[in-house]
Amino acid sequence: MVRKVIGVDNDYKTIRFAKKHYRNKKIEFIKKDLFKIRFPNKYFNTIVSIETLEHVKNCIPFLRNIKRMLKKGGIVILSTPMLRYKNGKPHITNPFHLNEMPKERFLRLMKRIFGRNCKYYAQHQTKFSRLTTENTGFCIAVWKKL
Repeated sequence: MVRKVIGVDNDYKTIRFAKKHYRNKKIEFIKKDLFKIRFPNKYFNTIVSIETLEHVKNCIPFLRNIKRMLKKGGIVILSTPMLRYKNGKPHITNPFHLNEMPKERFLRLMKRIFGRNCKYYAQHQTKFSRLTTENTGFCIAVWKKL
């Protein structure tokens, strides 16, 4: 059973929209810069970061902060689009993406921060499968803090 959900975004309009459309006494929305999120050590049971990493140049401090805030036995779920290529050159289709990574770079980054016990998946429309040979689409990493 979920006791509380905290949603964080840096955009006032997004927070205002969320507060209006997702009202629930167990949900709190906070307007906060990604690098200024400070909760106590081992505070959360689960942390979900969907489509965040590609919006910051250096996501390492954010990922380390996530790891710090997670309780033992807690789970992190992260996703990011894999860098696409067009005519052999990197091709970023979203002008707000600062850091789309090739799959191998994303996997190295996750291993560096979270170690070896990450599981990786790819999104295919509405289905998810183990990340194997895919090089387009979305990478999803799931890590349990042991």
